[in-house]
Amino acid sequence: MAQLLVDVDMLTEEQAGERLRALTWLDDDEPEEMTPEDLVEALEELGVAVITNYDAGDSLDEGYAGFFEKIARWFPGTVEISDVRVIDDELHWVWNGQPNSWHTEHMSDRVLNTLTMFEIITSLPVDGDREIHQVGWPDHDPATDDAVYVLATPAQALALGEALGLTLESLWVE
Repeated sequence: MAQLLVDVDMLTEEQAGERLRALTWLDDDEPEEMTPEDLVEALEELGVAVITNYDAGDSLDEGYAGFFEKIARWFPGTVEISDVRVIDDELHWVWNGQPNSWHTEHMSDRVLNTLTMFEIITSLPVDGDREIHQVGWPDHDPATDDAVYVLATPAQALALGEALGLTLESLWVE
């Protein structure tokens, strides 16, 4: 899978090697032997996908910090995100030195707001001809399953979808 991401220019050889070394569970499986859920998890761990789910872990701050860490991998070496915290109904973070905030509501201190994550992802300042794509597969139910997003050019999204049996739908509407 890492070689596919290099072939479609989503990762450099160096990035693929570094990230693949951290994924011991991926070594034994070829993409055609993996479930769609395993494929998107591997894409996330390789740094090209972001899976949004409601689980905050130990705290909202920790959960959103993890979310922003995943986003930062879409912009290797060019984006630094820090100081992620939730104060009352405001999510705060610093993006390349610039403070940001987003109004959000939470029913619990262990449940992230997936609508807030969607809104942040779709408002990202993407570069060049890359777009945010939502990932799906035959038995994926967007109403109940975690949402998965990939930042890719239309050609990369098409190649990735064809090679892995996934659908990648652009979220940009012209």
